[in-house]
Amino acid sequence: MMSLWLVAAAVATCAPVAGDRIVAGDLARVWPGFAAVPGETPLGFAPIPGARRIFAPAELARLAARFAVAEPPPGGVCFERPTTPLTRERALAAMRAAQGLADARIEIVELSRYPVPAGDLAFPRERLSVPGPASPPSAPTLWKGEVRYGGGKRFSVWARVVITGTRRRVVAATALRAGEPVAPESVRVEEFQGFPFGGRVAEAAAQVAGRRPRRTIPAGTAVPLDVLDEPAAVERGEAVRVEVTSGAARLAFTGRAETAGQTGETVRVLNPSSRRTFPARVAGKGSVQVRAGEVAP
Repeated sequence: MMSLWLVAAAVATCAPVAGDRIVAGDLARVWPGFAAVPGETPLGFAPIPGARRIFAPAELARLAARFAVAEPPPGGVCFERPTTPLTRERALAAMRAAQGLADARIEIVELSRYPVPAGDLAFPRERLSVPGPASPPSAPTLWKGEVRYGGGKRFSVWARVVITGTRRRVVAATALRAGEPVAPESVRVEEFQGFPFGGRVAEAAAQVAGRRPRRTIPAGTAVPLDVLDEPAAVERGEAVRVEVTSGAARLAFTGRAETAGQTGETVRVLNPSSRRTFPARVAGKGSVQVRAGEVAP
């Protein structure tokens, strides 16, 4: 290890290598006598970006004997992959190429500072972190990217960015009470500047109409999707189609739901003729079923 360190210290500059392997053609650029060896002959793996591959004098002597080549260069030879600093301009162009960000405002707050190899820079949108629901629009978020080089290899880069765009959100026009269906007139849609993707806030009135908040949402507050239950298949007070079956016999009439329920749940239904209530299983929207053996209406 000490001898390799001394060789590395003695080599002033390293020859560039672009492929995954160091081949005879690479060595011939610094050792003219090696040009007699077929250029594609592999000699070893290329170094990773930021590292060096050192051919010490003893290794060069073995190569000279193996390929019958005279006069290896004194002092050893090193190779490295060319790298360059990652600029904000290049990073910003790659970010704008991500789906859905062409019109967004992107501010790079911080960028990885280590040099990167030559290759295709990409910032995949799926690797862009989504800010928390309480984060202000100016809060930076982490975006992981990569340089694709060397026939499928990936070199990681990162940036902290602030991304804003025009979005829509549903806001409670009046207080939305827990457990009560949201009426279309009780919400409004407004535009705002914020993070352009994801999030937990409804963006269209159709996403909230008829659904039930699990907690009260105050007026003027954006409506989060994750506190809304799906609309009930049968609503309390709704006229429902009742189907009673016993073997091949079927009876159908219209009743009134006394409780609300989803498909598969049991609700209480009022028979308008007998004024009695009975349990029935919700079969679908506005429809319930009673089977033989269950309480008759």
